[in-house]
Amino acid sequence: MKKSLFLICATLFANMLLAQSQFTIDYLTYKVLNEDEVEVIDCVDSIGVVEIPATVTYDSKTYTVTAINGINNSTGCWFAAFYNNQRLHSVTIPNTITSIGEQAFCFCTNLDSIIIPNSVTYIGERAFYSCTSLKYALIGDGVTTIDIQAFQNSSNLSDDFQ
Repeated sequence: MKKSLFLICATLFANMLLAQSQFTIDYLTYKVLNEDEVEVIDCVDSIGVVEIPATVTYDSKTYTVTAINGINNSTGCWFAAFYNNQRLHSVTIPNTITSIGEQAFCFCTNLDSIIIPNSVTYIGERAFYSCTSLKYALIGDGVTTIDIQAFQNSSNLSDDFQ
């Protein structure tokens, strides 16, 4: 009985640590979502060109990058991955990303174009809000949900906006 209780507690503790793990590689910070996946939760503000990798390896474990974090009041996440990054002007999103969270790129006033791959199914509320330099956005066929105000105040988008 004690052995079983110990194993249960150890497993719960390990899962709790896994769920809260974060690490930084180069200029991006990741949060572990499960044993195989991570999401981008932060980016160094001084970087202008970002290439999000499809996979990252940390502590000899390779994870697939599946999301770009956004603000989520229900989970207590009060920051978004690229929020207010004034130097960001270019970002490459791999085809492993399935969601772009709420306000993920909000107030990235120098971001001028974005290509959202077919793998993305969800673009959160105000994800690209007030990206005032955004002139071109190509949205892949996989997107099924674009929340309200996702591109609001991004007034330089051309008529080619797709």
